[in-house]
Amino acid sequence: MNMAGICLCMYAILVPGLLSNFALYKTILETTAYSIAYCTLFATGEYLASFKLSWRSALIKSYWYKCSTQTTKLVPLVLLANQEHDYLNVKGLIPGNNVFMVNMIKTAYSAFNFMRMKAAA
Repeated sequence: MNMAGICLCMYAILVPGLLSNFALYKTILETTAYSIAYCTLFATGEYLASFKLSWRSALIKSYWYKCSTQTTKLVPLVLLANQEHDYLNVKGLIPGNNVFMVNMIKTAYSAFNFMRMKAAA
């Protein structure tokens, strides 16, 4: 389900008289299930990014410079690898974070309002 799917589901749910009661309840249930799945996916991406940040801060606050020579050489490499946020993504195109989810819902709502205005005119 993407922006077009969200937009069409909103149009089907919020425009009165478009669907029968059974189809309306089915659409509401499916949309809710997909929304929960996407929210879970994006929350997992945010959790992964925050874990990487906490891992880096824990490593910085530890006394790694008092360890063995091999550990002293490896810790900067780990810090370098943890320099960026690591969000879940789809082939590097769609980041799985909360900002993308909010933008996707805003775009779908704008398209829904456009469709509703066109239908009213």
